[in-house]
Amino acid sequence: MRLPLCFLLSALASRLVTSYLPPPVIWTDLSSEEKATTYVNSMPIGNGGLAANVFVDTKPEGPPRFGLLISDQRAWNEAGELMKVGKVTFDLSPSPWDSNISRTSFQMLLNVSMGAVVIDIGDPATRITSYVDANHDVLVVDISSPRGVIISTTAELLRPASSVLEPQFDCSAYDISADSYLIDKETNITIGWSHLNYGANFTAHTLTQLNLEPLYDTTEDRLHHRHTAAVWNFSEPMNEVSEGTVKTRASVKTLRTVIAVATTETEASTKAPEGAMTLICAYDPKPAWQNHTNWWENFWNTSWIEISGEKAEAVNEKYTLQRYIQAIQTRQPYPLKFNGMLFTAQRDNPDYRQWGGLNWWQNARMPYYNMLVSGDFSMQTSLFKSYLATLPFAIEKTKIYFPGMKGIAAYWDEYVHPLIGTTHPQSYGCGRAGKSDPPIWYSDDPWNHYNLQGALDLSFLMLDHYAWTEDDETLKENLVLIDSVINFYSQWRTTKDDNGKIVLFPTQSVETWQCPGYENMVAGVNCTKNDQPTISGLWAVVTRLLRLPASLTTPDQRAKWEALLSVLPAIPTTKSREGGTKLAPCEVCSLFARNVENADLYAVHPYRNITAKSSGPELGLAKAAYDERRFTSDKGWNQNVMDAALIGLASEAERMVIARASYPPADGYRFPVFAPHLQDYPPSGDHYAVMNNAIVYMLLQPMDDELQNMILFPAWPCHWNVSFKLWGPGRTVLEGSLINGHLEGFKVYPATREQAVVIRGCQS
Repeated sequence: MRLPLCFLLSALASRLVTSYLPPPVIWTDLSSEEKATTYVNSMPIGNGGLAANVFVDTKPEGPPRFGLLISDQRAWNEAGELMKVGKVTFDLSPSPWDSNISRTSFQMLLNVSMGAVVIDIGDPATRITSYVDANHDVLVVDISSPRGVIISTTAELLRPASSVLEPQFDCSAYDISADSYLIDKETNITIGWSHLNYGANFTAHTLTQLNLEPLYDTTEDRLHHRHTAAVWNFSEPMNEVSEGTVKTRASVKTLRTVIAVATTETEASTKAPEGAMTLICAYDPKPAWQNHTNWWENFWNTSWIEISGEKAEAVNEKYTLQRYIQAIQTRQPYPLKFNGMLFTAQRDNPDYRQWGGLNWWQNARMPYYNMLVSGDFSMQTSLFKSYLATLPFAIEKTKIYFPGMKGIAAYWDEYVHPLIGTTHPQSYGCGRAGKSDPPIWYSDDPWNHYNLQGALDLSFLMLDHYAWTEDDETLKENLVLIDSVINFYSQWRTTKDDNGKIVLFPTQSVETWQCPGYENMVAGVNCTKNDQPTISGLWAVVTRLLRLPASLTTPDQRAKWEALLSVLPAIPTTKSREGGTKLAPCEVCSLFARNVENADLYAVHPYRNITAKSSGPELGLAKAAYDERRFTSDKGWNQNVMDAALIGLASEAERMVIARASYPPADGYRFPVFAPHLQDYPPSGDHYAVMNNAIVYMLLQPMDDELQNMILFPAWPCHWNVSFKLWGPGRTVLEGSLINGHLEGFKVYPATREQAVVIRGCQS
């Protein structure tokens, strides 16, 4: 009998006893914040949903102040945008800081191995330890002082007054309610704060703008009464100083602050505060801490990559920190926010992030590929659950926009609101409610007209998850979505060419080769025909569907998939400058490239039609396309480094990985993987995720065959030593080290999977 995945993980923890301890991040000084608009000296903590920037603020007059800027994946305002939960600061009197701050002994340490920030101030040190419990939506702050101090704690409301906000890419403004303090009725002391969406109409108004008003009664409105509340308690008696500020009644040497956060979507305005109160009353820090450290120990022992060699130090550090930062914000059913993640740290307007509240598939997907090889499967499923939650809406939307389609069909736009499943109203077109010209399915935004292949990318990722985990139950859930997407594509374009193959027209090749219109379209002039990303995606997804166990699919499904496969056009190719053949972004492209994404390499990533497993002329198609690619920049969401790794170009991949790792933090930030404003709003969620994708592709690639074979070292440079524990398809774990080009201590679990591992030599 096959073990469930959770038991398999436990079994491997005992069988493969080698452990990994990631190095800490240590600062022994404070960066100047004289003109800062952000909390520069901040480090991230989180539990996959609840998170915080732990900061030391040097900007106010007087001694530096310690605080938390709290975020949560579930905290969304009336305008459909992610908002901060709140800010909490702590003041100690007398201060541990010397009057000359620069003379004060100081260390701020992120203990990456257990997700905690430890700050030591002075000698002997006042110590402040902060963490988000890995298993509960609770933040804990422990303060210990060598002498008695009065500790004041302040909860600052980030939205102290009501306001009006027009979200980015929307056509309307929305009322944003003020935050409010929660007051204990018996003591009249502040016990927390909350934000309640008072009857928000964002969902209803968005559906009206998109000509989807008939769906409001059947669409769950998850914003209408959304309520986020935070409640605190303390290990010592506290007195109220003023609304929002409390302090210890007497001098203390230790103080533990526990802050619980809860979000509800119900109409009852008391549910979120009650939820937070229930959580905090049941919370026992001592056993919870042990369970918290156990979670982190299991996380780091699930997988690791340690790289050493020339110019590898920053690569090694940032690989580990990127995996950490993914773990602390990808355990709830919401995509990781690509534009700032949960760690934007503006002092003013802390809720702002460029590109708004929606997730853009091109960007949001990047952290989820490397989770396969690192064994972070449950974090991948959080993305799947987000899209599954909006699947009913996508199905009903498709019925309205494409009423002629038969069966259950669904699609998503490039931009998706994670709580609804809709695109931007501005992308659709302002002022179109109730109008049928343009056709109601049409999006005015040329970047988004026919750019729908993201659902194929998601489907392939879901099938990869099954290939790695063989988790039947998760596949059954995901297969409903995958099948509906394939059913959409089987009917989206029905014209066939002389060879009986589907003609994808009008279409576009991601955001690069566009088709801005819906009538009088001419391929090669103002529109694109047979875009490669969609064709590559259909070939990859449908081929994998037909390899699934017959017990998990139906004869009708397989017949439908086989019929679609038989009419798919070939992946587009064109002549190379050298006179050979290379992959093309489309069979016929529009006249001008409008973005900087190499659509011709989608057959490499994400769809792996051609990778290092390929050979001869087939691999030559990808290498020629890579050599002659139009866009050579590699930063942010650019995929060049991933493509190089996937087609086995070790030196190319190494060069770009080193270049990525050399980027400094974003302006106004200090943490190493708070990446700068490249294409996204900082801290970028893409830049180091792409780097990690490339690193795992350099080390391990699937062969995508029926035997679940894999290649070890498909693109690894010999002058880099590496120690690793990796996950491959077929529930396979690989552990070992490559030292000076020689494989040492190599183990495969289960041993029956050793024959599935093809070991290639590193590249000099």
